[in-house]
Formats: sequence, structure tokens, C-alpha cells
Amino acid sequence: MGLRSVSLGYADRGVDRAAIRALRAGINLSRPTPGEFELASTLVDLIPSAEMVKFGKNGSDATAAAIRLARAFTGRDLVLRCSSDPFLGVHDWFIGSTVMNTGVPDAVRELTKTFQYNDLDSVSSLIERYRGRVAALILEPVGAQEPQAGFLQGLRDITTLNGIVLIFDETITGFRVALGGAQSLYGVLPDLSTFGKGIANGYPLSVLAGRKSIMELGGIYYKEKKVFLMSSTYGAERASIAAAQETISRLASTNAISENSGVAQTIMNTFRSWVGHTVLNDRISTSGMDLLPVVKFHNSDQSDDPWLKTLFMQLMLCESILMAPYFLSVCASHRGAVVDRTVKALDKVMPRLVSAVESGTVQEQVEGSPVRTVFRASN
Repeated sequence: MGLRSVSLGYADRGVDRAAIRALRAGINLSRPTPGEFELASTLVDLIPSAEMVKFGKNGSDATAAAIRLARAFTGRDLVLRCSSDPFLGVHDWFIGSTVMNTGVPDAVRELTKTFQYNDLDSVSSLIERYRGRVAALILEPVGAQEPQAGFLQGLRDITTLNGIVLIFDETITGFRVALGGAQSLYGVLPDLSTFGKGIANGYPLSVLAGRKSIMELGGIYYKEKKVFLMSSTYGAERASIAAAQETISRLASTNAISENSGVAQTIMNTFRSWVGHTVLNDRISTSGMDLLPVVKFHNSDQSDDPWLKTLFMQLMLCESILMAPYFLSVCASHRGAVVDRTVKALDKVMPRLVSAVESGTVQEQVEGSPVRTVFRASN
């Protein structure tokens, strides 16, 4: 599903027709178009925290712009980011805090600190340690884990108290867990948020949204020293803008999001039933929402087992089901026969996985090399 960017289905006719109409009228113009204004208005109405928006082409540029705005707004330099978020962008502020930080200056690496999800004490200790220096706190509101009661609101309270800009990266959760993003689902509003992926059914578009008092620092009417935000020749090209309008309209007029949750639950229940009643119970664990599950394949000592993960992917591919790199990515086209086919594939594959673990032949059954994590110090 295009790294979770396809929300309705591949080559959706309605979305493609909207994009084609737009590009036939001129795909890229020098000045903003009515469609850009109309989409901005739609997003302001849908996203609870959005008072102004800015369009880009990828989530990395949107999060980098959010960090820059936060630093300008607060006059501070440090960023706190959640350690369990696998990817928040390609720019130095994030990459410098990973094990793949070659090429990022030491001075930049020192400007990003990590906290633990669902652990307000880890946040408080960092704020106290670097008192007066923290500009922004950024995280995916829901990811590898679901938020415990009071966690997101606790972040909202502690950042407000300390004058820190709270940023939700909703590149994945936006237009998937709820039409207004996870912030509308949990009722906690960030100062800034970023969106992308599912917003335009695979067409390239990202969004930075947030409070006017912060966003206007990069606007054309701000009178003080202004912030250079996202700038891209193709940031608001008309095909993606039109695709986003059609995608959002379809999501808003149907029960696609809630039905997607039901489909995900059906598939995950089948998967967990095989895991929970077999030897796989000690080798596979699941967490997060069924709609956006995190599935870990590990050894009995809890260390990652890429061989077991690769064998599962290989066996599912033999049944013509691609469950990678994200374990599950449900779109509105996944209904009926598609769901049945996936469940049947799991019922066929999981016994073979059990047998491989019991016989100790997992590695021997893998064709080729095992999958590897993106963030690794060397090849």
C-alpha cells in the first residue's frame, strides 16, 4: 500500500480523474491556485489544532519545518523526541539522534534528546535537566504502543507549563485512525502537527498545520524576523492537491476508516490466535493499534530474530500476500474476498512457521539473506 500512503486503493478511478483534470489545466503554476486555498480550508475544518497550513511533498520537510518554527517561536535550541518512533525525518535534527548519524556534526547531535513513550517522568527529568533550553517535544501520538490514560494530556500540560511547543507527527496516523488524526481521536491538541501519506491516496503531498501564533512566523504578513518554512517548486502542484480533496471527500462520506479498523482486527485476531496457542508465543509479540500494528519477531531472549521475520514474509509472499515493510496496511479496497484470502493465507502459513521453529530449521528455509533494519551503524 505504498508505505501506507494508499488509503482508498491503488489506481482509484475517482482520485485519478480528479488529478488528471487538474494536470490538464496546468499541473504547476507560479502562484497559489484556488484548489490550494480550498484544500487548506478543508484541513482547517477537519484538523482540531489547525489554524493555518503549509503544503510540501514529504513528511521529512514538514517535521523539519515544525522544528524550525518551534525554535524560532521559543528562542531555544533543544528538541525532545520519542525514542520508540522509528522515523521522524531525514534531516539532521532527527538522524543525528540515531545510530546512523555519520555526517551529522556533533554539535547538531547534541541538540536532540530522547524520552520514553508513556513515561511522563522521563519527559519531566529532561525538561528539568535542560531547563529553559527545550524548544519542542515531538512524537507520533500513537505508534508502537497506545497511549496510557493521561499520557498525551500530560505531555500537553507539561509543555504548556514550560513554554515548549508540542508537535504531533501524524504522517502515518492522519486520515487513518480518524479523519482529523489521532489528536481528534484522543482529544489532545498539539501546537503543530504534520500529515502526509494517506492524505492523497498515494499522490505526493505533506502538510504542516498548527496554531496561527506559531505558523504566522513563516507567513507573508508577519512583521518581525520571519522563518523560512518549506519551499518547493512542486510543493502544491495541482494533481496532488486535487487528489487530496477527492480522497478526503471520500473518506468523509463513507465509513472507510471504521471499516478498515474492523478488517485489521479480523486479520490480527487470526494472527494472534496462531501465536498465542503455539510455540510462537515466545517468539512473536504484537503491540499498538490493530489498524497500525507493530509485530516483533524475536528470539527467546527477546533479541530480534530477522530470520524468523524473513521466513514469515517469504511464506506469505508464496501465497501472493505482501506483509512488509509494515506488517499491515489496510485501505478501503480491502474488503470481502481480499480479507478472506489473507486469513486463509495465514491459516496456511502459520503452521509451517510453527513447524520451522519446533524443528530448528528457520534459517535453513529462508531463501537469500534476512531482512535488516534501516538504522544500522554499518552494512
